[in-house]
Order: sequence, then structure tokens, then C-alpha cells
Amino acid sequence: MPRRSPHAAAARAAIEARALAATAAARAAGQAAAVAHMADHAPHAAAYAATALTRHGAGNSDRDSERRRQWDALDPGLRPLGFPKGL
Repeated sequence: MPRRSPHAAAARAAIEARALAATAAARAAGQAAAVAHMADHAPHAAAYAATALTRHGAGNSDRDSERRRQWDALDPGLRPLGFPKGL
């Protein structure tokens, strides 16, 4: 089996996922893998991770809590990169 990049493997997993939450989680992983060479992907990884919670049935309050957790965990100097529109 040919070796794929982590980003390509995550993209394939997102395509093959049957549950919306699994699709969002796979996209979060793919975006996180892409951040190493493209910093503009950083906000998308965080957003997909929060979306996975909502699509799993956790609801908007859990999504908002996850976004707050991400914000709090991120170094203040990196917040403009991870959250270009703010929290």
C-alpha cells in the first residue's frame, strides 16, 4: 500500500466517513496536518474540531466551550493566527 501524507489520509477519511461528526473530525486532523507548511490553515483546524462536537450532538454550548478552551490554551501572541476574527 502506498504511503500517503497525513493530510491526504485525513482527506480520504473525511470522504469515506459516514457520520457528519466523523467527517468534521477528519477534516480537523487534515487541517492540523497542513498547518506545518501553511499557517493559514490553523483557524480551520480549530473550527472543524469544534464543529465535530456540534455534529456529534453535543450542541452549540459545547462548541462554544471548545472554542473558548482553544482560545485559553493558545499563546496570546498566536491568537491572531488561530482566531483571525477573534473569539
